[in-house]
Amino acid sequence: MSVRYQYKDTLLLDASATGERIISLIRLLIYSLTGTIPFILYFFFDDKRPEVFISVVITSVAVIGAITIYWLVKNQIKTSLVAWITTFLDVSVITLALLLIALYSNPIVATNSLVVWQLYSVVIFTSTLRLNVKITIFAGVCALLQYALLAFYLDSRFELNELGIRSEEYGLFNWPIQFGRILILGLLTAVAVSFVYRTRGLVTFTGTDSLTGLKNRAYFEHILPTTVANAIKNHQPLSVAFVDFDHFKKINDEHGHAIGDKALQAVGDVFDEFSTDKIQVTRWGGEEFALLLENETKEEAAIIVNRINTRLKQGVQITDELKLKLQISAGITECPLEEDEPNKLIVIADDRMLTAKNTGRNKIIYK
Repeated sequence: MSVRYQYKDTLLLDASATGERIISLIRLLIYSLTGTIPFILYFFFDDKRPEVFISVVITSVAVIGAITIYWLVKNQIKTSLVAWITTFLDVSVITLALLLIALYSNPIVATNSLVVWQLYSVVIFTSTLRLNVKITIFAGVCALLQYALLAFYLDSRFELNELGIRSEEYGLFNWPIQFGRILILGLLTAVAVSFVYRTRGLVTFTGTDSLTGLKNRAYFEHILPTTVANAIKNHQPLSVAFVDFDHFKKINDEHGHAIGDKALQAVGDVFDEFSTDKIQVTRWGGEEFALLLENETKEEAAIIVNRINTRLKQGVQITDELKLKLQISAGITECPLEEDEPNKLIVIADDRMLTAKNTGRNKIIYK
């Protein structure tokens, strides 16, 4: 099918945007929770160790940054590099914390950390929520390189290996252990990347219709509330159109179900010709299709749907020997002009489509 993977990138971008919002919330929660421990130790238990004070300062700054990022993502501020920047900063905050602990406390505490070092794996695996292979690899490479450079720097500066500097709680510096940690970060990255690849495939298949390759009803119902909210927020029109493929049963009866399936695929190809970033087409079920037309009034949407109908009437090639002239009936409503509740928009558009079918078909009703 020519449109089988047509909408894969759009589906993944939607999933990635959702993942970015989840990551921003996770980041805020992690920094807040991890900052609570040194805060309590420092202010309530009078623990004035340098590493505790450093942790308080770093987590305080990190929480402020996390709040800012969360606000930007939640309000959908367009920043194309936000994922790359925040991933680098997430890794760098961990490295900075280890570096300051080494410089102002005990370098062994940094190189043999049992808690802070584990946060690298948290950053790597939370990056998978974006479903972006490149960013997950970037997170892993950043963590691996930064920690490796940190270990080499601390060993060269404090001669940890030669002098045998130790800590009662954290033991001795040992290069085999450090190489083991670096290897673990590499393995974690490989597992995370594999997970992203697997999940991307699942997103593509669960978000598309297996027959036409168009986005499916589940996807439509998922994005409709957000799309409606954005239209209201930006004071822009949003049209919802329900379209029914007229006389589909007749095609099945005369030509068989195999030809009927090919006819649906051909209709999907025609819809694809009119799809843009702002016009999303889904197969609702059976011979019904649903369209979201952003920044289009219902009158403008009716013109677009009429062009689709005209294209179908000209005939679509079903097989090498069969060309069918098709037609559609449609119902259109506009948000927020007529309704701003997603489910009610669906009901209005569907009712108008049924009216078009019951009053002679080959009609577009939007009033």
